[in-house]
Amino acid sequence: MRRKIPLILACLCIVGIFAALAYLINESVVRRGVNTIETRQVADDMTQLRSYLRMTELRMRQHMLDWACWDEAYQFMDDRNSDFIAKNFDRSLLSELYLSGAGFYDLSGAPVAFVDGTNLQYGKDWLDEEQRIFAQLAEKVLRGGLTSLEGFVNVGGRGMVVAAHRIFDGNKSKPPRGLLIMSSILDKAFMEDAERITRLRFSVLPGATYGAVQADGARGTGYKIVHSPSSVRVYSIVYDVFGNSAFCLELQRDRVIAALGRQISQKNFLLILGLGIVMLAAGLALLQHAQRRLIRDELAYRAGHDALTGLPNNSLFPQRLRELMETARKENACLGVLHIDLDRFKGVNDRYGHAQGDSVLVETAKRLQDLISGGCVARPGGDAFLAALAARDRSRIEDLAREILAALSKPFPIGNDSLRLGAGIGLAFFPGDGENAETLMHRAELAMYDAKEKGRDAISFFTAEMDAAASRKMEMEIALYKAVEENALTVHYQPKVNVAAADVAGCEALVRWQAGDGKWVPPPAFIPLAEEIGLVTSIDMFVLRSACRQVNAWAEDGSGAVPVAVNMSARSILSKGFADNVIRILQEEGTPPSLIDVEITETSIMTDFDTANAAITRLHDAGIHIALDDFGTGYSSMQYLYSMPIVCLKIDKRFIDVVTAADGDSRALVKGMLALASNLGMSTVAEGVEDVKQLSFLAANGCTIIQGYLFSRPLSGADCGEFLRNRRARILAAAGNVPAQQRHTRDLREAEGSLRASLPDGG
Repeated sequence: MRRKIPLILACLCIVGIFAALAYLINESVVRRGVNTIETRQVADDMTQLRSYLRMTELRMRQHMLDWACWDEAYQFMDDRNSDFIAKNFDRSLLSELYLSGAGFYDLSGAPVAFVDGTNLQYGKDWLDEEQRIFAQLAEKVLRGGLTSLEGFVNVGGRGMVVAAHRIFDGNKSKPPRGLLIMSSILDKAFMEDAERITRLRFSVLPGATYGAVQADGARGTGYKIVHSPSSVRVYSIVYDVFGNSAFCLELQRDRVIAALGRQISQKNFLLILGLGIVMLAAGLALLQHAQRRLIRDELAYRAGHDALTGLPNNSLFPQRLRELMETARKENACLGVLHIDLDRFKGVNDRYGHAQGDSVLVETAKRLQDLISGGCVARPGGDAFLAALAARDRSRIEDLAREILAALSKPFPIGNDSLRLGAGIGLAFFPGDGENAETLMHRAELAMYDAKEKGRDAISFFTAEMDAAASRKMEMEIALYKAVEENALTVHYQPKVNVAAADVAGCEALVRWQAGDGKWVPPPAFIPLAEEIGLVTSIDMFVLRSACRQVNAWAEDGSGAVPVAVNMSARSILSKGFADNVIRILQEEGTPPSLIDVEITETSIMTDFDTANAAITRLHDAGIHIALDDFGTGYSSMQYLYSMPIVCLKIDKRFIDVVTAADGDSRALVKGMLALASNLGMSTVAEGVEDVKQLSFLAANGCTIIQGYLFSRPLSGADCGEFLRNRRARILAAAGNVPAQQRHTRDLREAEGSLRASLPDGG
């Protein structure tokens, strides 16, 4: 008995030690897993809550749009009839619409009318603060050239959602008359509705609360997450429309998973105690191994699969693709990689919400899986999908791509609606288009971009030129951003010669870019890229400011005051505040408007005639001349020439190049253009004139302003100044600069004589 007691005690100690170790290890593993899951859940909850707040902003904006584009509101800004406010903006109506205030402002930012929907519930000081915030919003919208603005503000410690919109007539056919601002307090009723809809418990706290939370902001979201024994709290800062902190969101979730984890831990502990001394070591080892494996497998699954659709994600797909490539290599089969991108998916989220958008993605995944058997379907993210399939020949994979397009073109059920989306598909094939998974995926994506450019329901196959073009485009995009940031662009000037007066009628400002390797990049190579990436407006304004400074420099060094024409892109002309920006730059540089011409193209007019016409008319009223560039190359319309204040037509070089051809129609077209301009009282400029024969024809048909290499190439500002100071000699010498092998013919001798005869004093 005495021997048994120590043995029993030893066994109990062993059991106790192993049980304690098992409990601690088990608790540690569970706690880490629980913390990870709870952190992800509470972060997802905060993202959902912020999405709800964004939907609140959008609803406010839509509500605002209905009021701001109302003919009666538009009329009120004209006649200021107080009956309109009394009839349509009484406090009871604002209260019924959950609006705390509404204010009308004229285009100078001066208040016209304000209605308090709170019935002074929060006191006069608070109401004064609300009106002050309204005035700041009005200034931000009007001075910023914005049409609308929505977001959150903090008024007297209370969060509010506000929306502002310029007041238009119902058809938006007239200029805006003022600005309407509305607000809604995030009061108790709002909180109750939000909690009911989102099923989340949250609070709206002062913005300083976020800084006081002792936790690091999560990378990418900035959320601060705090774990306590009974709950997990997440904090997120919400910024107002002025970029300042408006308030802090606090969201709380009970630790249900933690409780479940504790239950699991306790059950495991009791199980270990029942195993006994003999099975203690083996049972404990097996249990711990099983637990680690389950957690590892779960984490591995989550790391490699999309949480929404259950498909492999961008991490797992390359592995699956390499396996399929190895099989295809052994079987001498063809392997196709498809990059599928849904069309118009963003509109689904914007109109129906992310929940309906998720249902579309799930349905898309199901349709793809139904079509692709023996391969792999993955969702790398967003509305994009990847697929890989091996087949005996390429045609089977091409047929599959068409089947996918047909399947995705069928209607998707969205709520009570049915919507057709479509897709663009890019294909790359193994082994021809790449020997590794990453290359194939990249090249399928390049092909997808090409398909999207073709339009809806398009299929593109990768070509080597796509890879080279993508590399060149990326390199040029990086270099162009750097050039704009470092002011590495330059401006050259090409004189425009008045042949009849032997004088310079003006110059055209032309942007030039010398790359880091010293080579000049032609404008047709970088201007379209600048338009695509949104840099063209910055370049246009840079050229305008440079031209203003050059005009001033020529006036100071005695070169003479000649007008300089600046080309403006369609994106610039149609941008908000374009005309005001042009006028502001001229004022800042002290350049008279008469010395700056603006050249526009028919593209900018056709894109949005009303906006372009309003901007151009504003410039014309300020004293800036408007020229229509590349006339005749687009879909010319007499409406442009008749309705818009255009004073000059520029005949495109493509017509001038063949104007002296014996078998061409350009001669009659150019004559018609010159006659049209003359009848409308407009001047004309011929671009790209390179020989005297072209000049003779143009002068004989009434075109006196010539631009081209015959007189001068584009010059630097200093060289152009030298040209201006010696303009007469340079112009008269141009007729003698035609190469001798061209001047020996009778026609060219007659053309040269005609030129000199047209100049003062016989040339």
